[in-house]
Amino acid sequence: MIEENILGLCINGMIDPTMTGLEEKHFSSYPNKQVWAVIQSLVTRKITPDVINVTEELPNDPTWHPYISSMSRDAVGSYAADSHIKKIKLKWRVRALKDIGSEITNSENHDINHFIKMLMNLNTTEKKYSHTFAEMGDDALQEVERVIEGESKPISTGLADIDKIMGGLHNSDLVIVAARSAMGKTAFLLNMVAANNDRPLLFSTEQSRIQAGFRFFSIYGNVPNHKIRTGDLDNEDFGRMSQAIPRMQDSNGIIYDKSGPFMSEIEAVAREHYHKSGITAIYLDYLQRIKHENPALPPHQAIGDIAMRLKELARELNIPVVALAQVSRKVEARDDKRPQMGDIKDSGTIEQEADSILTLYRDEVYNEDSSDRGTCEVNFKKNRHGGTGMVRVKWTAPTMKFDNLANMSF
Repeated sequence: MIEENILGLCINGMIDPTMTGLEEKHFSSYPNKQVWAVIQSLVTRKITPDVINVTEELPNDPTWHPYISSMSRDAVGSYAADSHIKKIKLKWRVRALKDIGSEITNSENHDINHFIKMLMNLNTTEKKYSHTFAEMGDDALQEVERVIEGESKPISTGLADIDKIMGGLHNSDLVIVAARSAMGKTAFLLNMVAANNDRPLLFSTEQSRIQAGFRFFSIYGNVPNHKIRTGDLDNEDFGRMSQAIPRMQDSNGIIYDKSGPFMSEIEAVAREHYHKSGITAIYLDYLQRIKHENPALPPHQAIGDIAMRLKELARELNIPVVALAQVSRKVEARDDKRPQMGDIKDSGTIEQEADSILTLYRDEVYNEDSSDRGTCEVNFKKNRHGGTGMVRVKWTAPTMKFDNLANMSF
């Protein structure tokens, strides 16, 4: 009766079908699914979904007119429509959960990530995607007020000059950091993770959790990494390194260190930890190490699809995703070896999907006598939240640490 009542209210023009958030799948009976599809089609074409128009759009069957007429005649309680819509969605979730349970029991598909994704999708809060401009303005104003009052703020990169340009890491953004080997891109990412003391999730596809742990000891404790790896630590070094452990614990961070995971694993693990512990950002080392489920796809298509899915994941969870990317060797043949966006391996879709693209360049890697030793150029090749250009940051190789320089160049 609830479904028929909501359909009747829509037919009578007492509620707006586009503002309900309902879809065909939410209705339990095939006739109601058909009626809803017709209502949606009429509204899209700017035709009033009244009894006559709805009936004429349905298959030629004499039983439709009395069915639609009864919906319209018996519809009551528009004031309770919101609660009725919630009940329809809740009943759909129960049905869907039973269907998933049946599929798990009877299916020969043993891909656990497939079922985790299905269950997680059921657990997500219903989102509303159609808004009036007035609602958009009210919501945006409320967000500005939260930012002003310090209740809502982007996640810091740990580098003040970069934060000034990017405004930090914004929810739903995909940020790509690209560089050639030996530029320190993994260290750059780990410094960003270390700056996030509120539930970061790190996908480390190249380094084990032990190797990453050594780097965090260096970053947090300011202890040369080679001393940690060789065990050549004096009492002062060990004391500083030990002080890093509480900071690592306090962050409540998660590391997933499987080598070469599939993109479906990335999605499943991210959803799991988002719903379990409320992760605030995802950091990924690195893009080209993620495997696509279809091995027959050409590399550029596989990377393109992965980039799109990372952006979709950022939007779905409403948290920033930062991913490293490898740069092609062709930069080595140029006089100016600073990477451009087109130098990112299989870069086409990455350029489209990313909200920000940063490239790293340390001149000392190519020129031993460089006057810029101990610094790294961070070049903003794309930045939806501001301008492009370059800033310099301090690079300390022994501790693999990036720090602010006194002066910003931008």
